[in-house]
Order: sequence, then C-alpha cells, then structure tokens
Amino acid sequence: MPLIRFLRILVWLACLAGFGVWIYWSFLIPPGVGPDFVSQGEYLNVDGTQVHFLEKGIGPTVVLLSGFPLNAESYARLMEYPWQNRRVIALDLPEQGYSEKKGRPLTPDDLALTLKLFLDKLEIQDVDLVGHDLGAGVAMVFAASYPHRVRKVVLLAPPLNGLATDTLGPWWRWPGVGELWSFLFLNQAWYRQWLIRGWTSPYSSWQPVVEQYFRPLSTFNGRRGFLAVLRGCGGFAYGFYQERLKVPTLAIRGEHDPFCLPGPLQRMQAAVPQVTVKTLPQVGHFLPEEAPRQTYENIKAFLEMSRSLENAMPSVVPTPLPVLKRN
Repeated sequence: MPLIRFLRILVWLACLAGFGVWIYWSFLIPPGVGPDFVSQGEYLNVDGTQVHFLEKGIGPTVVLLSGFPLNAESYARLMEYPWQNRRVIALDLPEQGYSEKKGRPLTPDDLALTLKLFLDKLEIQDVDLVGHDLGAGVAMVFAASYPHRVRKVVLLAPPLNGLATDTLGPWWRWPGVGELWSFLFLNQAWYRQWLIRGWTSPYSSWQPVVEQYFRPLSTFNGRRGFLAVLRGCGGFAYGFYQERLKVPTLAIRGEHDPFCLPGPLQRMQAAVPQVTVKTLPQVGHFLPEEAPRQTYENIKAFLEMSRSLENAMPSVVPTPLPVLKRN
C-alpha cells in the first residue's frame, strides 16, 4: 500500500514540523513586541509586562479596549473626533497588538486584573469603559469585578457567546499544531480576509486597514500572542458577568454583524435593567472602523447622559466579585 505509506510519512513530517515550530516558538524566541514595527504610542510596565497605549486629551478618563485580533490603532478614527474635556486612552492588553507577548494564555479575568493594575499605576480612580469584541468582554468582567472603578460601560459587538473559535476548528488548542498553522497561514491575505469576515464593504476597500491591524501578527511574537489569546479567552462564558453589571451600560451591534447576534443582546437587556441596546444599520462587526461617526456619536451621547436619567434607573447595590490574584 504505497499510498498509505506515503500518507503516514506526510503525517509524521507534519508532526515533526509542528513540534519543531513549537520548540522554537516556546523556548528560543524571547518575549517582546517584535523588532520590525514601532507604534506611535507609549509603553507602561504593568506587573512585569510592557503594555502599549495611545492617549489624548485631559479630563475624566475613557478607556478603549480593542477587539481580537486587532490593536489599539483600530480606534484611531474614533479618537480623531472631539471628546470634549476627556482623557481618552486606547489600550493593547497583554498578548495583543503592540503590547509585550510572552505566550501566556491569559483569561478575561487576568486581563481585567491587568487593566486594574494599569489604572492604578496611572493613578486613575474611575473610568468610562469602551470595549469592542474581546475588549467588550474584558470590559464586562472589569465592571463586574470592580464596580467602584467604573462610571459607564459601552460594549461594541460584545462576544456574549464567547469568541467565534468554533469556526476556526480545534487546531489552536494543540501544542505544535496551532503554532504550525499560525506560522503557515497568518501571513496569507486570503486567511486574514476570512478571519475578519464581519466587514460589510468589499474586501478591496478595507484591505489596507486590515493589513495595518495585522502588522503585529506578522512576527513570531505576534503569532505567539494570537494563540495565547485564543487559548486563554476562547470559549469563555460571559453570562456570569453580564448579570452582575450594576453600572449604566450601552451595547451596540451592527445590523450585519455575523458574530454578535441580536438574540443574546435582547436576553441580556431583559435580564439586566441597566443595559440599553442599539443596532447600527448597514454595518458589520467592526464598528469603530466601518461607522466611526455613528459609533462616536452614540458613545458621546451615552457618556453625557444627564444624571437625572441615571437616577431614574432602578437602585441596585453593587456586589463586588472577589479580587483576583496572580499565581
């Protein structure tokens, strides 16, 4: 059976290649942000990790958390608008964007703790939180865990059912196989197009933007972070946290978003009286880039909502969750 023997040889070669990539990836590449690209942002050492962020303005702080697999620059168009006496910070959480990558599969709980330490280091007491995709999930976890640190929350295309890892298959879970797959495919334009397929416009019109988003992923460290996020946050259940949101919350989705569906948002709104849901017409998943003005205007109006309207909301005593500690 020459064919069977040939296939067995191919399988063994693939296994050896995957094992080799995993060894190289895990032990021979030093952690970092990648030497090939330099962001225009700043870095802050948070619990031994270099965290990248963009900043503008002064006043009450608004923190923008990017989605997966994007970076803080995905908020660039949103940050161009006038934020009227507000300090706006777009943040790359560890293993994402231009922040340091050590290949640690951090959960949203871990990322929320990193955000707290980041704010502590900058001596910021309370914030308005805006998160897109995975960033929205981390915003929910943070608001539920540290309600006294959050004034309001805006969730852009929140992943209420977890990251859409089911469409990626199980490959990313397996040591060696995930590294080999990412090494082979993350530099392929067609794979990036498929990975970010929640865009409504033709691919040719937004390809340059996607290439900018994927710049950090073109290095070994970038791919290491990509897998770390999948392994730490894939399949994470946010229902436990959304029911504990005690601050005014606005959830926005695009009409044509294939990932953030209306059903889970409607159930969230019915279960949590502090949540308001809006749908932007003719928009897909990437709200800050596809509809920056609409997104900005909705966020701005919500953050500036009068205190009288907030006081009309049902009175709820916040119940903080146990403070998380790193091992």
